[in-house]
Amino acid sequence: MYLSVRAITTGATLLVTSIAAPLALQDAPQRIAFVDTRKILEQAPGRPEAEAVLQKEFASLQDQLKKMNDSVIKAFGVYQGLPATTPQAEKDKRLQAMQDRQTQMQQKQREFDAQMTADQAEMLQPFLDQIKIMLEDLRVEGRWTYILEGGQGAAIVAADKNLDITDRAIAKLRTMPKPLIAPGKAAKKPDSTLTKKP
Repeated sequence: MYLSVRAITTGATLLVTSIAAPLALQDAPQRIAFVDTRKILEQAPGRPEAEAVLQKEFASLQDQLKKMNDSVIKAFGVYQGLPATTPQAEKDKRLQAMQDRQTQMQQKQREFDAQMTADQAEMLQPFLDQIKIMLEDLRVEGRWTYILEGGQGAAIVAADKNLDITDRAIAKLRTMPKPLIAPGKAAKKPDSTLTKKP
């Protein structure tokens, strides 16, 4: 499972824009480098294991949602197969029950999506914190005034490739311990309402 590009880009942009030079250095000659934070995040030690944890946590919820969807489809088939002699009141009752199941499933899907987004952000945060520390250390070591975002969607349209210190940042990040990743909310608090029979 891969995290959404939006989640990665948002987190990475926030982390790079938060790295600014001290005010005292602003009169000194400006030394600028750039990195592709998306590439750094993709190469972060421990990230594949963290993604595997998330994938495992959500696999059972995805299965439960599929069962709910199958139940709605089955109920619709039963409704369509009602004999023509079935009283209208019974037809209306079955139709309402089917619509209620569908509404419940859609609500659970929204809750699942929101939970997944929150848990992805929670999982990413230790990596973003570590990358922020690493980039600040790298900025100080290299005596850079600024380290800018140079990846996809960045405002930089032309630059000396020698100023791209992404590979140096990845190498430095690999010397740091992997962040500890705790199981997310999906593993801690399974939603029992998803397991109820429709």
